Formats: sequence, C-alpha cells, structure tokens
Amino acid sequence: MGNRNTGSEEKLGKNPRRRRKTSSLSRPVICICNDLYTPALRPLRQIAKVHIFVRPSVNRVVSRLKYICNKEGINTSSIALTALAEYTECDIRHCLNTLQFLKNKKETLNVVDISSQVVGRKDMSRNIFDIWKEIFQKKKFKPDKKSNHDQSSMSREFDVLHSLISSRGDYDVILDGVHENILQQRYHDPVMKRTV
Repeated sequence: MGNRNTGSEEKLGKNPRRRRKTSSLSRPVICICNDLYTPALRPLRQIAKVHIFVRPSVNRVVSRLKYICNKEGINTSSIALTALAEYTECDIRHCLNTLQFLKNKKETLNVVDISSQVVGRKDMSRNIFDIWKEIFQKKKFKPDKKSNHDQSSMSREFDVLHSLISSRGDYDVILDGVHENILQQRYHDPVMKRTV
C-alpha cells in the first residue's frame, strides 16, 4: 500500500495542471456604480457586500487639491480650485485629471472657462432639477483680466449644456420643465441684442 500512495503522489507531482484546476480562487470582485438601486443591479445587491461612500465637502476637496498643487508645483488660486470642485461635484478623480491635463498643456486653471477645461465628466449623474438650474441660472464667476468672454466661450457653454442634456436622456421631461418655467424667468432685452 505504501508504494501505491507514493505512485499517486508522483503522478500529481508530475502534472501541476491538475492541482491548479482543483484550487478555487478567492479574489474579490469590485464593482463600482453611481446608482445602487438600478434594476439591473438588484440580483447583484442580494449577494454583494455594499459599501456606500459619501461625497466629501467642497472645503475638504479644495484643501486637498491645494496640498497636491503645492507638491506638484501647479500655480492656481483657491477660487479656481473651489470652482473646479463645485463643477465636478467634488469628484477628486476629475479634479486631478483636469489639473494634470492643464499642467501637461502648460495652462492655468481659469475660473471663467472652467466648463471647457474640465476633462472626464461622462459618468457624472445629474438630477433633472440640476439640469433645469443649469438651463435657467447662469453661473456668475469673477472674470479674469487675461481672458475675454467672447463667442467661443459662449459656444463652449452651449456645448456643455448640450452634452448635459443629451447625457440625461429624458428629453420630454426636460422640455416640459422648460415649458413650465420659461415664462417665470426675468429677461430684459428690449432691442433684442441677446436674443438669438
């Protein structure tokens, strides 16, 4: 009997593929989602361990971005970093990608043109009320002396608004909200200069 056991152990020793097939993997699978309660994720929620991460405050993101900018030698102001944090909804990945992109292009973060400078906003989830707010309320930033607010920046603002609306997808709901609220907006243009 002793010889038979050693023979079977030798066979297993010669063929390492068999041993690999019998061992099971115990690595975790990490899934990241923006909306936990999407119907497609219902079966996965039942078997997965869910960790919910809370969005950091604007002050916390700005202080961290200041620290990173000082370490990397990027010159920027606190106002520009605050505008960046607010525009990206405190997503540190988008803030870092934007700062890295601007540093490689040797540009500075500009508060007026922040919408055209931010990169990677595809997976940002926006509420329908945020879209209506973006349509009806223009963000007021202090203009830089170097940059002029010309036609190209207006077209960039339009492109950002267009991508925001098209990423949401509920065109009928968006138009219904615009239709309901357009007459409540204050608009003074007697000589039709601003009207397109």
